[in-house]
Amino acid sequence: MQVVIVRVDEIGLKNKNKMFFMHKLKDNIQSKISQNFIFRVNNNRIYLISQQNMGITVKDVDILKKIFGIHSFSIAEKTESNIDSIKIQVYKVAKKSLENNNYKTFKISVNRANKSFPYNSQEFAGIIGEFILNNFPQLKVDLNHPELNIEIDIRKEGTFIFNNRLEGPSGLPVGTSSKGTVLLSGGIDSPVATLLMMRRGMSLNAVNFYSPPFTGPKSLSKILKIGSIVSEYTSFPFYLYVVPLTKIQLLLRDIKENKYSVILQRRSMMRITNKISDITNTKVLVSGENLGQVASQTIENLLTISDSSQKVVLRPLIGYTKNETIKLSHKFGLYETSILPYEDSCSVFIPSKPATKSDTNHIKSIENSLPNLGELEEEALNDVKKYMKKVLETIKAVLFTIWLIIGFFGVVIVYGSYVLIKANILEKRKGSKASQEYIRTVVSWFGKVTFKFLNSKISVFGEENIPKQGPYVIVSNHQSIFDIPLILGYIYPTAFIAKKELAMIPILGSFIKKLGSIFIDRSNSKSGAIALKKFAKLSQSGEIISLFPEGTRSLDGQVGEFKNGTLLIPFRYNIKILPVTIDGTIKMSKKGSAFIKPSNINLFIHEPIEPKHFASEGELRECLKSIISEKITSEPQLALKET
Repeated sequence: MQVVIVRVDEIGLKNKNKMFFMHKLKDNIQSKISQNFIFRVNNNRIYLISQQNMGITVKDVDILKKIFGIHSFSIAEKTESNIDSIKIQVYKVAKKSLENNNYKTFKISVNRANKSFPYNSQEFAGIIGEFILNNFPQLKVDLNHPELNIEIDIRKEGTFIFNNRLEGPSGLPVGTSSKGTVLLSGGIDSPVATLLMMRRGMSLNAVNFYSPPFTGPKSLSKILKIGSIVSEYTSFPFYLYVVPLTKIQLLLRDIKENKYSVILQRRSMMRITNKISDITNTKVLVSGENLGQVASQTIENLLTISDSSQKVVLRPLIGYTKNETIKLSHKFGLYETSILPYEDSCSVFIPSKPATKSDTNHIKSIENSLPNLGELEEEALNDVKKYMKKVLETIKAVLFTIWLIIGFFGVVIVYGSYVLIKANILEKRKGSKASQEYIRTVVSWFGKVTFKFLNSKISVFGEENIPKQGPYVIVSNHQSIFDIPLILGYIYPTAFIAKKELAMIPILGSFIKKLGSIFIDRSNSKSGAIALKKFAKLSQSGEIISLFPEGTRSLDGQVGEFKNGTLLIPFRYNIKILPVTIDGTIKMSKKGSAFIKPSNINLFIHEPIEPKHFASEGELRECLKSIISEKITSEPQLALKET
C-alpha cells in the first residue's frame, strides 16, 4: 500500500497545542491535493494513505513542496512488520529505483521506532543489505555516499519503506498566526516578504498600487502573475486589491519640497492600506522594506512612514541583503516574473534627490498644507478593484437560477409531496417513530443530492468527530439558505431551531416540521421562552438539535455575534456541543440576492465540547465563536468595485 509520510520540524517542538498545528497542516494539505487519500495524524507525522491504488500524482508532489509546515515527505510502501513482508517491499522499491537509474552503490538505513521488533537497527540493516546483494549483484555497499539509500522505518502503525526524502518549505501552517494585509509591488522584495510571513503561519490578502496611464496593462498582468504564484503556497484565498494612485502622485510631484514626495506617497499608501485592512478584518500590515536599501528606507524615513499606520507594520526583510532576498525569490519561483521590465507605481515620479532623513512633524505639516490629499485618498479607496470574473459569473448565475427554479424545485414539489403522503401513511400504520425514521432517511439523501444537483463540491473535514449518538447540539455559523440541507445531508438529519417563516415554505417547511424542529416567532417576545422549554425537553430526551446562534444569515460570510442566551440550555444541562464551520455557501446564495450559483464548500466538524468546563454561558458562546470563526476562509464582501 502506498503511503505519503509528511514530516514536520518546528511544529514537533510545540507542547500542549501541537495538535492544533498538526490538524491545521492536515487541513491545508487536504484542501490542496487530490481526493485520493485518507489522512491520519500520528504524533509528529501525517500519513496520506492511498485509496484504490490511485497513488500520488506529480501534481500532488509539486503541491506538497509548497505547503508551509512540511519539513519533508516521502512516498513509501507500507507493509506488516515481519521480515518476509519487508523483504518483498524492499525488493520492489530497489527494482523500481534501478529501472531508470544506473546506480552502482547502495545503503540500507533502518529506524526501529517500534522497540518490540526482534532485531536492532544495525542487525536488521545487515540482513536486508545481504538480501539486496543476493538479488542485485550489480550493487555494492557504500555507507558514506550511496547513490541509492533505501530507508526502513519500523513503527507501531506498520513498517514504511522508501528511497527519497523530498524537501518541504518548513515553517508553520498558513492560518495559525492570524491575518494580515501586505503592500505588494511588482518587484523582488515584497513578494518574498509575503511568503516569509505565510511561512510563519499568516494568511494574507494584498494591496497593490498602480499609476495609470504611466503604468500600463503589462504592469497589471505582472502583479496578477505574482499574486498567482503566491497563491500556490496557501490553501486560503489570496485576494488582490488594486488601488489607482496617480492623482495623489501628481499632487505630491508638484509640491515645493519635492524631495519628500516618496515619503508622503508611502504614507498615503499606508493610510489606504489600513482602511482596506479594517474592511477585510486583518490585524497587521506587511511590507517588503529593507533597512538602507533605498532613500525611503532609512531609519528616520521608516519611522515617518510607520507613523501614518494605525496598525503594526511587519518588515520581514528588514535585515536581509539584496542577494539573500534574490536567493529566496529564486527558491519561491518568483524571480523570473519579478524582474520583468514593467514599471509599477513605486518606480514612477521619483525625485532626482530624494530625502534620506525626514522629521515626522515636518511631514505632517506638509500634509496639512494639502487640504485635498485626504479627498484623493478616499477617491482612490473608492476606485479599488478586486479582481474577479464578475460579468461572466453574473450571466451564469442568472441562467443557473432559472434552470434551478424550473427543474430542481419542480422535482422537490412532486417527489416531496409523495414522500409526505407515504410518511403520513406510515405514521397511521406503524407509528410516529417509523414515520420519522423514513423522513430522516429521505432528508439525509435529499441534503446530499441537493449539492450534486447544484453542481457544488462539498469537502468535509473531521467526520470522525461526529458523536455516535445523542443527545448533542450542533452549533454552526449561518451563511446561506443552503446551510440546512448541508447539515441534513453531511452530518445528521436533525431538528432545527428556526424562524417561523421557514415552516411556511411549501413542502420543505413540512419536512422540517416532521423532523421535530422548533420554530420561533421573532415578533412575539414570549415565543423565545416557549422555544427554550421545547429545546430543553427535546435535548433531555436524547434528540440531536441544530441551531445557528447568530440568529440570521451573515451578510459578508464572516461569523457574527452569537445572541445572548442561545446556548443557555446546553450550558445549563451540560449537553454536548458539536461546533461546525460552514464556509462557502454564501457564494451559492447571498442574503438579499435572487441568484443561485455553484460553489466549492468546506464543512469543518470540530471536536465536541463539554459545557461543564465553562464558567458561564457567555464564556461558552465566545469560545464556540472563536472555534467556528477560525476556519472561515471566505473574504468579507467589500464595498469596493470588482472586475
